[in-house]
Amino acid sequence: MPHIIYKGEGNLAGFHAGFSPVKTDSNGWILKLNQVFITPNGRTLIVECTAVRSGFVQAFYALVEQKGTQVTLRVDPHTSVERNEGVKRALVLVGERLVAVSPGLTFDKTNLTRELLGEEPVPGLP
Repeated sequence: MPHIIYKGEGNLAGFHAGFSPVKTDSNGWILKLNQVFITPNGRTLIVECTAVRSGFVQAFYALVEQKGTQVTLRVDPHTSVERNEGVKRALVLVGERLVAVSPGLTFDKTNLTRELLGEEPVPGLP
């Protein structure tokens, strides 16, 4: 299952409070972050995502969880979706937005490729 793990404390409440829908293009994929939900304890976010390419639409939820001193970002395991490039790129987009509102949150590890994560070198990736 595609995932990204960060070290530190994520500003999940800030992500939720400052959220506005996003629509962007990434390598031929149209990616949308439609809406976000937060649990009452503020430790889990659900982000409604869509990845579209050539009429093929993947609608799914990204799950962001604060677990101790780590934040895990992955496809919600209750979502039945093909884990294709568009879905993975949407996860990266959620991660970029989360890091932007979470000072001190740093990349730890992932099972995604460098190509999906962008041009900048990421520690821990070959």
